[in-house]
Amino acid sequence: RISSHGFCITYHLKDLYKTEANHALPGSDVTLECTILNGDGFHVTQTQWSKIDDTPPSRIAVYHPTYAAWSDVNKTWSSHEATENHVQFSRWTLHLSNISTSLSGRYECSFATYPYGTKSAEIDLIIKAENETEYGMEEILLNQTLEIPCLKKMTSVNLSKSPLKWLMGENGRKETTLITKEFYHQYGNMTDSLLYKERIQLSLDNALKISPVKIVDDGKMFFCHVMYHPERILKSITQVKVFGKRFMTLPLFAFPKPNLTWYMDGEILKDQFGGMSTEVEVVKDGEEGLYVLSSVLRIQSTNQSATSQTFWCVCDFPFTGNKTLNISSEKIVVSSGRSSSLIMIYLKSKAMSTLNSN
Repeated sequence: RISSHGFCITYHLKDLYKTEANHALPGSDVTLECTILNGDGFHVTQTQWSKIDDTPPSRIAVYHPTYAAWSDVNKTWSSHEATENHVQFSRWTLHLSNISTSLSGRYECSFATYPYGTKSAEIDLIIKAENETEYGMEEILLNQTLEIPCLKKMTSVNLSKSPLKWLMGENGRKETTLITKEFYHQYGNMTDSLLYKERIQLSLDNALKISPVKIVDDGKMFFCHVMYHPERILKSITQVKVFGKRFMTLPLFAFPKPNLTWYMDGEILKDQFGGMSTEVEVVKDGEEGLYVLSSVLRIQSTNQSATSQTFWCVCDFPFTGNKTLNISSEKIVVSSGRSSSLIMIYLKSKAMSTLNSN
């Protein structure tokens, strides 16, 4: 039987040779177990565990009813049990603790019996690290406090003695170390980075807190690495998406970059349509890094229309939760017969401004 954190398979030895393959992770505990049925006139005189792919094959543990058990204590410990219930059998168990890849290989469990000779079975134990990485995304508003969990889904693993490290990276650049800890439950050493030194801290469960969130955090990847075993590193990777808005009634400061659309009488106004043209300027606010929009609509002539025309613009921008928000300007009516008009919509002051000129 092989087990890792409660998972077990039992092998019952028969006259036939058989080989089984089983997988385990570095740092886990494994139990290999063989049982052999006892019968009338059948006696087990000695049992042995060996690693037979070593050169030469290595003897790991031996049990003799008279001379007791011997084992290589640097690798393992073993136990032997003979039952006396309705079905009599002998159980031969090998326990491997905190295993590493060097223990991968083929193991043989053998029973020396009288009068039937030696019975044995072989077990292939494959110890290999897997890609144990969690991926996530956190959406957050500008100037809020963000808490990024570390290994949120790996709650069953005991990490109390494991070193931990938080890193930050973007666009394939070299990762920057933010926090390191020798043990999982211990005070961490903080980064000297001017960008994060004053804005990060760890929670009791080792989540990374960033406060306040800034535009520079948008798109960043935050990595939590826990060395559960020298050959097994658990990781969580979280990408941060920052959203921002700041407006009073209509002026718009937003992040990510907004889009602006002009309308005439309910229809989207195409550029250079009927003597009309639009200009849109997008700049970044120096204080917070929000995008600020301003737009100008130029109307060269409206004489071809016998009625008044109504103009307005709508600005939309991405927001948290895969939503899109929008904000609309006031509607501006241009009377028929005017030779030219200039309509300016400013979205970069504290109050909405419009200007009509003949």
